[in-house]
Amino acid sequence: MKQRLLFGWTMIRRRSRHKQALTFVELLVALAIFSCIGLLIVSLTRNAIGLRLRTAKSMPKLYKEYRVRTLLNQLLLGSVPYKNDEEDLKGTEDSLTLYRGAQYGFFRTEISVTDQTLSARSHRVDDPDDKEIDAVIDNNVTEFALRYFDAQKSEWISTWTARADRPKAIEIRFKKYEGEFEQIVSFP
Repeated sequence: MKQRLLFGWTMIRRRSRHKQALTFVELLVALAIFSCIGLLIVSLTRNAIGLRLRTAKSMPKLYKEYRVRTLLNQLLLGSVPYKNDEEDLKGTEDSLTLYRGAQYGFFRTEISVTDQTLSARSHRVDDPDDKEIDAVIDNNVTEFALRYFDAQKSEWISTWTARADRPKAIEIRFKKYEGEFEQIVSFP
């Protein structure tokens, strides 16, 4: 059957001899392809849901570790030299005393562990009547250790009492029931 198109061109429309349904083999191939695609979608969805659940379980622990690290960084990097009869920054293996400047004056802060609680106790230096503030940094701390990097000796030492100099860095290491945490804070 011929049809006339524009500009004199003709097109012949052919009729298909096979107007039958799919053969059995073609049906099996199509079914196998759809099964593989379905299996792939189900396994990817299942893995994504499992990853999300594992991430949701570990987020509180990661957030708490991030919060502890941030608090320790703020305390240490916010310390300032303060000239008085005591040392500016005094550190032992299990406690650290430093001075921090704030909007309301200078604070003497001691970071240590008592009764498995890592805390920072602060009081104002210029106001003897001001009461001590005890801020809990983290609970369930089983071990707490500090080391100080002496730039002149180029080694880590366990105590720091130098009045004029500050350590180049402080290594904070503490253990909890969940695991061990380590952080090194460098001073500019």
